[in-house]
Amino acid sequence: MEDISVYSDDWYRKELISTKKIIFLLVYYFIFYLYVAPNVSYRILCSFMEESVAYQYAQLTSDFICMWPIIYLAFPLLKYSWNGYLEEPSHIMNSGIKLYIPMILGNALVQGILQTLTGLTNGANQDIANTLFEMNPLSIAIPAIMIAPIIEEIIFRGLIFRSGRVLGFPIAALISGLSFGLIHCIGDILSGNWLAASFIIMYACMGMFMCKAHENGKNLISSISLHMFSNTIAVLAMMYLA
Repeated sequence: MEDISVYSDDWYRKELISTKKIIFLLVYYFIFYLYVAPNVSYRILCSFMEESVAYQYAQLTSDFICMWPIIYLAFPLLKYSWNGYLEEPSHIMNSGIKLYIPMILGNALVQGILQTLTGLTNGANQDIANTLFEMNPLSIAIPAIMIAPIIEEIIFRGLIFRSGRVLGFPIAALISGLSFGLIHCIGDILSGNWLAASFIIMYACMGMFMCKAHENGKNLISSISLHMFSNTIAVLAMMYLA
């Protein structure tokens, strides 16, 4: 295949991961990584520690163990992104981080509207995160800052957005954003808590901003930097409020 520059308008057309691997990664992530592994991890930990302690470490343990197959299979994408980053590191980083303020302002607006309409301040996902943080800050801080920005950006921007980009930015960003929102609100959706599930709109907006970061930098590291920076600020805010 003809080499396509990181900065070419056709950057998203470069096939870095085969279709079969993309399908496998999506199935692995949405079924095994998100649901099967954490439950198995919890049951195993419960066999030699108290349930309350196992609850704190189950997600962190499963995330750390199960992230490596994703990184391995997505390594060509990560290597390609890293090589692009080395060409112009400041541009790649700034393409993501400069969107933080607009993203937070947009997020605050959407959250305010949802709070007014539903009477809720958060969805169940954030409530669970707050509870875990109170029990053990590291159980949230490590995944939020070090694991989620990489794994979620591989899946939602590196695979879903990049694959859908041939349909145009708006459609690809919407699909990626809604998918990103879905995993943060799936508990509310499955339980029929539709008021809390409406917060999928807020997470989808955040996901679309991360798509824009990827689009601006034409590089996965741009969206990773925005995601990591945003989560770091959120964790620091949780520490301050605690």
